[in-house]
Amino acid sequence: MISHHLNNPFDSRGISLMNFYKLSLAHLERLKTNNQDGHFSHMIDETQPVFDAFKSKINVSAIETATKEAKTVSVDTIIVETSNYIRSVSNLIAYHFPKDSPVYQEFFLLGLKEYSRILKKDYDRIVARFLAACEKYRGTLKDEIPDKMKDFYNAYVEARSQQLQLIGEVKEQSSDTQTKWLELAKQLYLNLLNLTIMFVDRTDRVYDFFDFSMLPKRNRKKEEPEPPTPES
Repeated sequence: MISHHLNNPFDSRGISLMNFYKLSLAHLERLKTNNQDGHFSHMIDETQPVFDAFKSKINVSAIETATKEAKTVSVDTIIVETSNYIRSVSNLIAYHFPKDSPVYQEFFLLGLKEYSRILKKDYDRIVARFLAACEKYRGTLKDEIPDKMKDFYNAYVEARSQQLQLIGEVKEQSSDTQTKWLELAKQLYLNLLNLTIMFVDRTDRVYDFFDFSMLPKRNRKKEEPEPPTPES
């Protein structure tokens, strides 16, 4: 019967990262504002380092995520440019090596359509094959074609490697952020319980320290005290 009152309303379910940050920051500021007599110093001392640790993680997480997205754009751009270039030189290759010749098949094993939409998982395999054919017949083709393909391939390998590394770092960072979130949520809950005990005869005072409007309704309706009623 009392179990729902024991749930932590500040856990991550349904609360956005930014709202949780704003709620936590506002709580700390309100503790400091109401601390003229030093009654809340212990809460501030316990909460500030936990908040700072959480804040540092979300800042790093935002930077890592932005970098990962930038690398994704770079990889996608290289793939599109590679595809467009191969199609642009296909007629020259066909001029030197007719489409029904075995040599042409070395460039276009499945036809030109294979390069119309290159997937990340296929890029290394099919572009490496095309590059190998370009190098093999460099004497017939212009040097520009194999050189350009080598530039595309090397740029992709480098960008994709960095992207995969960043994806791993972002995943690890997300896990770290979640850990710090839960630690701060626990601290906020302890503060809520302590404030409720301090103001047991007037629980509406808890509103002076938390902005419950940032919580999802399902969390608010069970955990926050009854709103204050106007005094007659």
